[in-house]
Amino acid sequence: MAYMKNELLKTEAGIIPSDPRFEQYYQLWKSGVTESEILSELDISRVQFRKSQALFFNYVRDRMRQELCDNTFVLEKTPEREEEFLSLVSAGLDWPRACRILNIPLNTLVDFWFKDDSFKARVDYCVEMATAKVIAGLYRRASGEVRKLRSVSEGSQGRMVTEREEYVSPSVDAAKFILINREPEKWTLEGNPTPDRDRALILSALDKISE
Repeated sequence: MAYMKNELLKTEAGIIPSDPRFEQYYQLWKSGVTESEILSELDISRVQFRKSQALFFNYVRDRMRQELCDNTFVLEKTPEREEEFLSLVSAGLDWPRACRILNIPLNTLVDFWFKDDSFKARVDYCVEMATAKVIAGLYRRASGEVRKLRSVSEGSQGRMVTEREEYVSPSVDAAKFILINREPEKWTLEGNPTPDRDRALILSALDKISE
């Protein structure tokens, strides 16, 4: 795929896309330079960039696809990109979805970024912490919980803050999900266990939930 590299022409209509700075933009973007820094480096005003933003993004997309086909595309792992990726993983997103949001090829993450053992360890830690939050929330739903609610109202005496507690009943579905996934050999929605075995399992489950 050929890319035009003629001199940039600034006109009232914006930036004509036969421009060497499209490639310069692409290389700076790959290196992790921020958008503001790129525009300053290329002497392009933000107004001009907005007028031709789609042209720049399409150029970046096409160049990235070309390099992916040629197995030459490697997106540099910068501190900013690291933090953005870790933030998404900490929020519970899986690797492919986080990569799609940040426009990072999955093979770049796995084959290149994960060669940094420190970064891989941070990613694994964020995944574990996100999982732990989900498990903790699931246990609270299974065993019931007291939630503290806070409301603010305006009255004749001014602003009033009211706090109260609300009890949330245990969720049978959450309890089933925990038991079946933690001990599938003991718990199932199918079959008919003996009464004694049923009672022992229930008591054991209640003990674990109350820990």
